[in-house]
Amino acid sequence: MNNSKVALITGSATGLGRSVALKLASQGYNLALVDFNEQAGQETLLLAQEQDIQASLLKQMYLEKKM
Repeated sequence: MNNSKVALITGSATGLGRSVALKLASQGYNLALVDFNEQAGQETLLLAQEQDIQASLLKQMYLEKKM
């Protein structure tokens, strides 16, 4: 599907983020998925791509601030 609607979703690997990603994919949005859980993010990516949209997964890095 060639579409100009794009959504950037953080925390998209599981839970509410995954639900939002899949809902938007079903509405034709192309997706940029961001999460630190790469395995679950890949699952979300594949589920979204079943909707005939373009999607990519970006791995979020978690950095702990040291005091």
